[in-house]
Amino acid sequence: MLNLVSNAAKFTDQGSITIEAERQQDHQNNPSLKISVIDTGFGISSEDQKKLFLPFSQVDASPTRKTGGSGLGLSICRHLIEMHNGEIGVVSEIGVGSTFYFVLPASHESIRAPIDAERPPSKTLVCIDSDLEVTQLYKRYLMPYGYEILPYTDPEKAIQAVGQMRPLAITLDIALSNADGWAVLQKLKNDSTTWSIPVIICSIKDEQVKAATYGAHSYLLKPILEEDLLNIIHSIETSSR
Repeated sequence: MLNLVSNAAKFTDQGSITIEAERQQDHQNNPSLKISVIDTGFGISSEDQKKLFLPFSQVDASPTRKTGGSGLGLSICRHLIEMHNGEIGVVSEIGVGSTFYFVLPASHESIRAPIDAERPPSKTLVCIDSDLEVTQLYKRYLMPYGYEILPYTDPEKAIQAVGQMRPLAITLDIALSNADGWAVLQKLKNDSTTWSIPVIICSIKDEQVKAATYGAHSYLLKPILEEDLLNIIHSIETSSR
C-alpha cells in the first residue's frame, strides 16, 4: 500500500489521493479485503496499463520524465500479493486519474485452501534446459525419490505442457540457446494458468535479485548439487500439501 500511495503522490500535482478499504466476498463466497488507492493525477493509457506490473517497466520512458524509479515497484507488489493468493490491478483514464487496488483473502482458510482439494500433489517436474545431459542429471537425482522428470529444450512446448499438466515445479536455465530465459519466466508468471507454479532458476550466472523480481521461487547455481535440488523440491512439495 505504501508503494501505491508513493506512486500516486509522484503523479498527482493537484487534487487528492484517497485510500479506501472494503470487505467483500470472492466468487466462492470467501471473505476478502479490497484496498484502493485513488488519485486525480495524469492517468494512464490503456496501452501502458498492460505493462505496468511487468519488471523494469516504466510508463514514461522519455528523457524529460519528471519522476525516477527502477520500474520494479509494481512488479514486486504483484509478486507479494499473488504469493498471498490475492490479485492487484488498475483502472485509469487519461486526465482523470487512476485507481490502483489489491484484493487479499480475509481468512486463513481461504489462504490455505488448495486449488483442487480432490487432486493429490503432483510428483512431476518440467525441466527447461538446452542441454539434455543436465536434465538427465536431474533425473538421476530425483527419480529415486519418486519424481517424474519431463525434459524440454523447446521453451514454447514446455510452456504449453506446463499449462496442461500443472507440475509440482519447473526448473529453468536462463541461458537457453534458442530463447531468452527471462522472457520464458515472464510468460509463465504472466499466465493465469501457470503463475502459481514454482520456478527454480538453474544458472551458471548469479542473478538472484533479478530472478526474485521476476517471480522465481528459488535460485541454484550450476553445477547443481543433488542435496540442494532435493531440499528445494521437498520444500515445495511439503507446502503444496
